[in-house]
Amino acid sequence: MGTTLSILVCGPDIATIGNIGDSRVYIFRDMRLRLLTHDDAVVANLLEAGKISHEEARIHPLRNVLTLALGKAEDVAVQLIGFSLRPEDRLLLCSDGLYGVLDDSEIGNIMASDINPHVTVKDLVEAAKHRGGPDNISYILVLCTRS
Repeated sequence: MGTTLSILVCGPDIATIGNIGDSRVYIFRDMRLRLLTHDDAVVANLLEAGKISHEEARIHPLRNVLTLALGKAEDVAVQLIGFSLRPEDRLLLCSDGLYGVLDDSEIGNIMASDINPHVTVKDLVEAAKHRGGPDNISYILVLCTRS
């Protein structure tokens, strides 16, 4: 057994992500959602190779099979991603219980419609539950503010 892990370390102007598995980190900046991490999963590799479409990925029988996970081996290659922060950036760390039932455009639309982060996470969870959310819905939303 193994698990996924997303870590976010923020400084005043920069952030670093450590990621392994298929939990994700997104940035919402300038009213646009962008995925920062890469899924360590069989289906992600098939998508990148052009062997399946995004629609096929959502229902693929191997969609939950990880290629890397924390706890499976002593040494694991963790994704390390550094980037600059801007005031008003919002960072979303989430499990497949959220992004597995809502596509990126739906997540982005909800984040664009809500200024208040408490409302945003409530709306994201409600939308995932409304879709039947078959898995746990784990998330953290970080709002960057001016110093």
